[in-house]
Amino acid sequence: MPDPTPTTQEYAVRTSPRMAWTSVLAALSLFAVTTVGQVVELVLKSTNPDDVDVTQGLAYLRPLLLTAFVLLAVAVPATVAAIVRLGRIEGRAATRLPWTLFAVQVVLWLIYVVARGALGPVIDG
Repeated sequence: MPDPTPTTQEYAVRTSPRMAWTSVLAALSLFAVTTVGQVVELVLKSTNPDDVDVTQGLAYLRPLLLTAFVLLAVAVPATVAAIVRLGRIEGRAATRLPWTLFAVQVVLWLIYVVARGALGPVIDG
């Protein structure tokens, strides 16, 4: 009589390169936006091209906000479009991991933004 317990191979999920790249995009999209924003802030405040008092919290606010909004306006729709396209090509089951990663990324990013806003005055002194 055959053993009724499933083998590891039966539990394996088929992944395609398209699914892998979409999952990576979903996992890194908001992290990349935050990282690029921090790098832009570092460059602006370290080079200080407009000779602004960079000890103030609002130094270079306009370019930093512009950078953040442009990056978000590109990253979020690109991620959503990639996940939707993956679903159309490979089926809804293939989009579970990317949607989950993207949702977790959004929640963690929102926690980061709220915490940074609340702790900003404490950190700045």
